[in-house]
Amino acid sequence: MTEQSFPLVLALNYHHATGEMAPYFEALEVGRARASKCPTCGDVRMPPRPVCPDDGTQTEAIDLSGAGQVAAVTHGDAVPPFGDHATPQSFVLVAMDGADNFMFGRMIDAHADDAVAVGTRVRLAGAQGASPHPSGAAVFKRDQDQ
Repeated sequence: MTEQSFPLVLALNYHHATGEMAPYFEALEVGRARASKCPTCGDVRMPPRPVCPDDGTQTEAIDLSGAGQVAAVTHGDAVPPFGDHATPQSFVLVAMDGADNFMFGRMIDAHADDAVAVGTRVRLAGAQGASPHPSGAAVFKRDQDQ
């Protein structure tokens, strides 16, 4: 007997609430950095965490400048998270000024022929159109103030 395969499409429609992360996503939409700080150890996280990953203390919300430095970058055609087709993209890990971790996002106006590099100063840019998920507003641009 010959094994056969056939296409099967599975879909899930789900409405996911932003919950306690709503202030973070609202800030991203307008290019602001809403982070978290542990009142016990001083650990600062962007994106924020509801509890400190080091000691489990409930964190407090703080605002950062929104600027940082690219720590890693990758370029290529990719389907953005929750997107539906591939386009040229530059994704970055950013060491946000004042944070103790890295933030993932994508660059605007940075393609392989005009590549952003490790060490480039960047700033949150705010939402660049509609996105199927609020994390799509994690977009950076070159920081013109540096």
